[in-house]
Amino acid sequence: MFACIGIGQGGSMICDKFAEYGIPTAIINYSQSDLSACVHVENKLLLQGSEGVGRDRSLAAEQMSNNYETAISFIKEHFSQPSTELIFIIFSTGGGTGSGITPIISELLMNEMDKTLVLCPIIPDTTESINSQLNSLNTLAEISNLECAIAPIDNQNVFTLGIGKNQLYNAVNSKFVHSIISLIEYTERNTAFGNIDRNDILRLFETKGFLNISHIDISNLSNGVSLEPSYINKAIQESWSNNIFTSPCFDQVIRTGLIFDGQESLMSLIQPKEIFSSFTTQPLDVFEGWYTGEKGKVFTILTGMKFNPTRLQQIKDIVESQSQSIQNVLSADVSIPVSTISFQTKSKTQKKKSLSDILNKYKK
Repeated sequence: MFACIGIGQGGSMICDKFAEYGIPTAIINYSQSDLSACVHVENKLLLQGSEGVGRDRSLAAEQMSNNYETAISFIKEHFSQPSTELIFIIFSTGGGTGSGITPIISELLMNEMDKTLVLCPIIPDTTESINSQLNSLNTLAEISNLECAIAPIDNQNVFTLGIGKNQLYNAVNSKFVHSIISLIEYTERNTAFGNIDRNDILRLFETKGFLNISHIDISNLSNGVSLEPSYINKAIQESWSNNIFTSPCFDQVIRTGLIFDGQESLMSLIQPKEIFSSFTTQPLDVFEGWYTGEKGKVFTILTGMKFNPTRLQQIKDIVESQSQSIQNVLSADVSIPVSTISFQTKSKTQKKKSLSDILNKYKK
């Protein structure tokens, strides 16, 4: 049902973990050494131009003029089959290759392939360099205009002083892989209480805007406390800010999913309407699945949201406070125009754009 493409080092490392589970994957990079580090992925494309781009996203984008045809052909070769309906494109917003070329490749793919694309940008934690933060701002501004769902993987959410970067990245990567695989696996299960099927998942991931995926085990919540619906609702809502994705903005949510997997006696305590009541607007659709294989797991998927303005301002403040020399850059418009987002799913009859128009848009 789904495949993963990693662009740049950060995205490629996550794809390498997906490949361990037998998920179809491909990675793209300017650096041969980064490609070689991914030992489980078989499909690799080395872009021509230089051995890496040194966090220079403008250089990465510029060199795509000589690589876009090869990159799109490479992806079509491996993922054009009808069984691949959903493609996750994973990349770091703080580096050069992933942040520089993913917006270009993604827009070209949406123009050339009839697939549901989900962009998965990895956002740097607050200790990373000014250049990483600035790259992140500009990348978020570019991808927010694209007609697709965006799952922002936020390193800051699991950042802890004293933990090594390798441990941080490994923890984030593993959590993301397990979240996606767990969700998709439920579409292959049957239950008498109500299934969440493949089309439900596709509908969620077709919704334009930012998304959040979380899970919590309510069987661990009792701890001497009587389980009540209000207590469980609050715990589930808190899980939205305690996972690897950027915390949600509560102004709006367009579509949501809820999967319960636990004891039948606990089902009556799960109240979807109340769980999603913390949003200013109620979702247009709530897709539900009810299973009895675990003790009390609850997965929630929130889609069609705006990017969290507090997190965006945090990134801007870091850049502004640490360097006066880039004030001219900061004066440029790097806001994310989420207010203009249309939350309709992708039109199957959308008119194709010319390749030259797409490429020219990203020239600096």
